[in-house]
Amino acid sequence: MTAPVAADGAAAGNFTSNADYIAFDSPSPSLAGPSRPASRSSSPRLTSADPKSKKRKAGAEDTSSSTPSSKQKDKRGKKKDNSESAKKDKGKGKANDSNGVSREPPTGPRNLKEERRAAERGCPWVTLVDWENCNDPAEILNSEIQAFYQYMSPTRVEYEVRLCIIELISRTVKRTWPEAEVHPFGSWQTQLYLPSGDIDLVVTTNRLTVSNKAKLLAELARAMRMAYLTDVVAIISKARVPIIKFVTTQGSLNVDISLNQTNGINAGMIINKYLEILPGARQLIVVVKAFLSQRSMNEVYTGGLGSYSVICLVISFLQVHPKLRRSEIDPEKNLGTLLIEFFELYGRNFNYEDVGLSIRRGGFYYSKQSRGWYKAQQPFTLSIEDPQDKDNNISVGSYGIRQVRATLAGAFEMLQAKLFERAENMYSRENGAGLRKSEPEDMSILSGIMGVTKEVNTSSPAM
Repeated sequence: MTAPVAADGAAAGNFTSNADYIAFDSPSPSLAGPSRPASRSSSPRLTSADPKSKKRKAGAEDTSSSTPSSKQKDKRGKKKDNSESAKKDKGKGKANDSNGVSREPPTGPRNLKEERRAAERGCPWVTLVDWENCNDPAEILNSEIQAFYQYMSPTRVEYEVRLCIIELISRTVKRTWPEAEVHPFGSWQTQLYLPSGDIDLVVTTNRLTVSNKAKLLAELARAMRMAYLTDVVAIISKARVPIIKFVTTQGSLNVDISLNQTNGINAGMIINKYLEILPGARQLIVVVKAFLSQRSMNEVYTGGLGSYSVICLVISFLQVHPKLRRSEIDPEKNLGTLLIEFFELYGRNFNYEDVGLSIRRGGFYYSKQSRGWYKAQQPFTLSIEDPQDKDNNISVGSYGIRQVRATLAGAFEMLQAKLFERAENMYSRENGAGLRKSEPEDMSILSGIMGVTKEVNTSSPAM
């Protein structure tokens, strides 16, 4: 069933006049429906109501809806085993069952290293939660998301360390190519980077030609090593966007440097405008980015969702949310509900096959076929229109989107289970005021899907 989509006949809005932005009291656009028919009529109310009724509802849902287990099979995958796309995906995490049917790999830890890191994760942000004023599970999750955002946001020390690295790289580039300029972009512009996040830089120079890009990248890599900024540099010259990648000797920060790719700078400026007018967007983006990062699903070159795509998904979700459009809820007071609905939308209900999304003009959905972005051999791919270039699909490289989708669906299920568990605990203490005195880690809901490793814990003190 094809989801209804919004027409895309209007010209792009003027960013300087905010014509492209959405205010929360704007009317909902007509025909703005991204989802296939949901397996249930509505999401559960996240309050401390009778937990028994919630458990009954949850049980009914389990019999009618698919679960995000590793054994789940994609119905379309049966037709593609012998196709060219299936051959291309060989070695990219796909596997076949005994009947030769393509299936998705498990969504848990994919190797011993990831399993050990998962076991080491804790939830230190819980010390920032005001547990005494949390009266129901929804308030707990909302407070945890705020606390997680506060805990993971860059400290002054982290900011200055990155600023110092950028300055050292800029000086090195200047010594090599005096006319060149170095510009940080991406998460540095939006200040939405995680403690272990990359530093994205672009070097603008008039030396670059089609024939010498590999030579210039090699020169740049040599300059980084000679300046003792790193020991090893990876040169990726044949990618769609040629870059060099390295880890700094000081601070162990990942750095990506491209040449003359200034569209990333403009994209950061545009995204910052959206973030200014969408309350709650920053908190949700940081949580989703951390969630995907801990599952190694945050890099496009490994099939995951890049930061730019995640940001657009969150912005689109907030733009088209009917209750936010009608100003019926305060997003910053309902972050827990919004996070669960985000996982439900993109994990279970979004019509990836037929529909793409745009955050221009207040947010709308479009037919993938109308843009020429529908791939018969890979209909499951995600389509996100570039906010600064409507002819560019920024998520075209996320070939592992089915695994990402299953993981998002799993997060929805796990958070629901945690909420029901907390609701039952709180319901059994009807005569108590607030939460009983217990370890905050035991009361955490957000820790059911994510955690913080020891190195982040020591480098990101609570603010």
